[in-house]
Amino acid sequence: MIALQNISNELETTELEAWQQLVQVLTHEVMNSITPVTSLAETAAHLLNDGKGDSETLQDVKHAVDTVARRAKALTHFVESYRKLSRLPRPKPQRLALIDLFKRLELLMGAEWRDRAVTMHIDVSPPGLAVNADPEQLEQVLINLAQNAAEALEGREDAKIWLTGSLNRQGHVVINVADNGPGIPADIRERVFIPFFTTKRTGSGVGLALTRQVMIAHKGSVSINDRKGGGTVFTLSF
Repeated sequence: MIALQNISNELETTELEAWQQLVQVLTHEVMNSITPVTSLAETAAHLLNDGKGDSETLQDVKHAVDTVARRAKALTHFVESYRKLSRLPRPKPQRLALIDLFKRLELLMGAEWRDRAVTMHIDVSPPGLAVNADPEQLEQVLINLAQNAAEALEGREDAKIWLTGSLNRQGHVVINVADNGPGIPADIRERVFIPFFTTKRTGSGVGLALTRQVMIAHKGSVSINDRKGGGTVFTLSF
């Protein structure tokens, strides 16, 4: 006998929490830009209203205006990132040989990996394994994951990244991007997929959110696990 349970309330609660988290992030980022912009604009206006035309005052005004322009540009970039997430084009699937896809990625990012002293290991089993996916979107996902892995390995002497393709027990194609870095703490693993959430000083928090969006559009999923021996494994399941 199969027991059916209505989980709609749980799903609605989870969705509501996700939206609340997104709104909190958006509000935080926007306010971080708007507050200093407002303050500096008021300062510049006050200096101009004083009627002082000396070089020091004009220099202060110029500095304030330059800073306002810089923060406005940063805010524009932030909004464009949000638009990119919310307007993901519909995938145009093609039959892609994983080994060809991996080789293109290696060619594209090889110079950067060498500069970072990162060794890349590629393996596809069976060798002719292929997947139906949008080539541009899947390539961007792999670039995001490989870039994150390389950054996590910064300063490590034996830095390694493994890019593998295989079939799982259900016969579905899976792609793993693994590294031997410090790993991702369990308490933030789910949060890394929230748009604009980042633990990096210069991170945008868009890459992993976009990765999840792409995989959902392909009726697949992305997950994070610990790598045996240390590090992180991102798994794309199709």
